Amino acid sequence: TTNAMTDLLAAMNSLEQGVEKTHLEISIKEAEKVLVRADKYSSLGNLEEAVANGKAVLANEDADQETVSAAATAILNELRKAVKNADLSSLESLIKSAKKLQNGNYTSNSLAKLDEVIKAAEAVVANKNRTAKEVNKAYSDLIDALIENNIEPYITLYHWELPYELYKKGGWMNRDIAEWFGEYAGLVAERFSDRVTHFFTLNEPQCFVGLGFLTGVHAPGLKCPVRDTFEMAHNALRAHGRAVQMLRQHAKQPLTIGYAPTSGIIYPASDRPEDIEAARKKYFSMPEDDSNWTWNVAWWSDPVLLGKYPEEGLKKYEKYLPKITEEDMRLISEPIDVYGQNIYNGRAFRMGADGNPEEVGRVPGAGKTAVNWPVTPECLYWGPKFLYERYKKPIYITENGMACHDVVSLDQRVHDPNRIDFLARYLHELKRAAEEIDLRGYFQWSLMDNFEWEKGYAERFGIVYVDFETQERILKDSAYWYRDVIQTNGRDL
Repeated sequence: TTNAMTDLLAAMNSLEQGVEKTHLEISIKEAEKVLVRADKYSSLGNLEEAVANGKAVLANEDADQETVSAAATAILNELRKAVKNADLSSLESLIKSAKKLQNGNYTSNSLAKLDEVIKAAEAVVANKNRTAKEVNKAYSDLIDALIENNIEPYITLYHWELPYELYKKGGWMNRDIAEWFGEYAGLVAERFSDRVTHFFTLNEPQCFVGLGFLTGVHAPGLKCPVRDTFEMAHNALRAHGRAVQMLRQHAKQPLTIGYAPTSGIIYPASDRPEDIEAARKKYFSMPEDDSNWTWNVAWWSDPVLLGKYPEEGLKKYEKYLPKITEEDMRLISEPIDVYGQNIYNGRAFRMGADGNPEEVGRVPGAGKTAVNWPVTPECLYWGPKFLYERYKKPIYITENGMACHDVVSLDQRVHDPNRIDFLARYLHELKRAAEEIDLRGYFQWSLMDNFEWEKGYAERFGIVYVDFETQERILKDSAYWYRDVIQTNGRDL
């Protein structure tokens, strides 16, 4: 879009012979459209000054052709610098203006060039509109298919798919991302909230900030200064708040809106009150290692649900913090309805002899998944319980599951008893929690084997096996087992 608009401005600026006042008038009108939307552009340079000069030339009845041409050229040159952030509506507007010049008194060569560039720009608009319609239809069809099969759709707005063009503008380091994300949320609400009532804003901000920009494990694989990652985290939370506002503003019916961070659960090594308190204290504390600071609960959830960053973190990370305003905190703490948490495993803690929490190591040979994550069913009781006590919001488990060494057996089926055992143990603990807290739902990760970020296609989390070469799907034994769990709502767990 930006390239097409730049090319069009260049063609308009290259019209030879007899530059008319009409050309200058069009240049001024296009520039004024940009000036009205100044907040959409990173820099407008001397555009305002060029427009003022153009208006003065236009008002001067004695202005010669050279003066008119120079004024139009100055405006178009400034516009070319400004359109680094061009959007589709700006390009469509410029096309209409350029077409008005096609009947002007210009050389045939320059008019032919203008005609060629206009057609190319129109092709860009048509392609982008077609692509947007196709994407919209794909999601819309999926929603309809789910509803037709009595499956209630839930939408997560962001699961780490940051558009590359926004990444080039600074991505999460740019404060404007809150508005960008808000606009996107509003668009999603306009298109889908007639049928979908449940929305989550961000999925695992600890991961897309921490693993993407602090440790560099996930894409884009950067190891940024710690200070930068705190800026990103703050902007991500601001984006969450803006999305909540825009979802409600554009909703076509009342919505249930949530937020889905993650955590490694800290659970007590025993039922002794002192061990429970030790686990609770450790779970909501800040990490000792600043190089892995993002892996915690309170920094990401206290601002959203309690309206403030945790005092321990404000003191510990003071030297890294960006400017945090009261307006920011009001935005971040925009009221939500439910609270999601992605939970896979945890660590056991007890109260040490010195009065501080201490970890209790696992026994040799304890269960682990195909990606070497520990199997700790207790986390799905204690995690939701601790989170509900602190934040007092209805809980969803927005991800839980395991990777297994799945293969297609000689009988052409996929037998995954480890996954069935894992889910049975974890869901049994969650069922216990549901007797004590307001638990709204559970999402198993995942339906199908899929691309697991830095692990690629090597690890299989799905309950449906995918042959990545043929795209054949095979329901694993766990899929049939889980179907029965759904039908009985966990009665036999």
